[in-house]
Amino acid sequence: MSWNATIFPIPSLRNICIDFVGNNLSCLLNQTTTIVRLPYHIKDRILHKISVSLHFWKELDAKLVWECLVHRYTKQVNLTFCVVDDELLSILKRCQNLRELYLTQILDNKFTSQGLLEVIPYLKELRMLTLSKCTVVNDDVIISIAEHCPKLTTLDLHSCVNITDVALYKLAHLKHLNWVTLSNTKVSDNGLEALVKGPSGHNLIEFRVADCANVTGQILPVIIANCPKLEVFVFHGCKMIQDTQLLDLPFKGLKQIQYTIEW
Repeated sequence: MSWNATIFPIPSLRNICIDFVGNNLSCLLNQTTTIVRLPYHIKDRILHKISVSLHFWKELDAKLVWECLVHRYTKQVNLTFCVVDDELLSILKRCQNLRELYLTQILDNKFTSQGLLEVIPYLKELRMLTLSKCTVVNDDVIISIAEHCPKLTTLDLHSCVNITDVALYKLAHLKHLNWVTLSNTKVSDNGLEALVKGPSGHNLIEFRVADCANVTGQILPVIIANCPKLEVFVFHGCKMIQDTQLLDLPFKGLKQIQYTIEW
């Protein structure tokens, strides 16, 4: 008689404990002294577990959680599923080694542009910043990012509807951008030209300017010429781009391109 055994991986005691703390954090927050004393790498694991689920935040005091768990060596913060206000944002001032910040707005956030302006100067090590759908983000916020986050490589400003060319003139000074989303903003050809002709133009791998009402077909050859490493280029929904303007463009090297053809 043959016997087929199914082998399941056995979680480590540390992982079991981290899962227990994460799943019962709402009950444990009355012991804040104990939570604060946890080792940094354990705090990071707990944060990662609860940050990616809306379920956890329904039962948690977000400010108290971040107050207890973030520290000066925190590398990643995901606030997508939290209701964020300026007070919560201010906690990030202690995260002076932060590399990634996700602030995509899917909930009724309360933070302001002033709250962002007060935090950004502390985030000098930031590499990745997602501010998608944050309507409070304006040119002043982007100018501050350009001045204080020189190591930024990834910037998502999708549907930040108050962004204009003024912001792009400042972003053009950054040297390490390789992934930029400006879809559904007020930027135009002038700002895009300044950006791609800046130091980051040569590094851009993915560039998204979909649904930008002020972008025309005249900027397309400028982008192609100044972004030799470009692999993904998205400009669908730009109604001022004519089909005939695409015919002679040298799209060689691109792995993905998205645009709209009007019938």
